[in-house]
This record gives sequence, structure tokens and C-alpha cells, in this order.
Amino acid sequence: MSGNQQSAHVIADANRVCFGELVLIDVSWLPNVSLQILPYSAGEHPLMASSVTVLHFHGNSQLDVAYLEGLGRAEHFEKRPVEVARYREPLDRLSATALDQQATRNMIERLLAP
Repeated sequence: MSGNQQSAHVIADANRVCFGELVLIDVSWLPNVSLQILPYSAGEHPLMASSVTVLHFHGNSQLDVAYLEGLGRAEHFEKRPVEVARYREPLDRLSATALDQQATRNMIERLLAP
């Protein structure tokens, strides 16, 4: 999972702690989950106008799935490794730029602090 810094600010409400964000922190400790925030300092990127989800199954790229939403449309790619790779590559680049998992947890906790 990844999101930009604005997403992290939206989840923090000055008057209450959102249960969902605490669950995200807990789930981020699972070995098969990666949670990262892309800070404002990263600037513009190719996926800004869309939401991309890629499910990767180690050992069998034929099972990988990509789901893309944006600008009034949605696309779903399944059992099509070339199309899935087309969206996985920019996500991998964003992941390299994003905060690591511990820094992401720290930011969420800091934003949720009273």
C-alpha cells in the first residue's frame, strides 16, 4: 500500500483518532504487507492522477493482478503479465522514493498524536 502525504494528513483528525489508521499500522507489521507514504518532497510522479493496486504473487507472475482507477475509468488486468508489469514498474519507482515502512508508521503515529 502506498499513498501520498496528503492521504496521511487526511486520516488524522485533530479531534479524534481514526480506527482505520491504527489498523493500518497494525497490518503494516505483517510480512506480506508493505505500507509507505510518498512525502510532498517527492514532487510530481506519473501516477498522480490515478490509483493503482498491484497484487503480486511470488513465483507465478501469471497470477499477478493490476487494478487502475482514474479520470472516470477503471481497468483490471489479470493473467496479463505484460500489462501488470506496465503498472508495477512505476509503483516500484515510487516505492523507492517513498518513506520506508518504519518512517511511514512514525508519520502516521505523529499525525494521530493528540
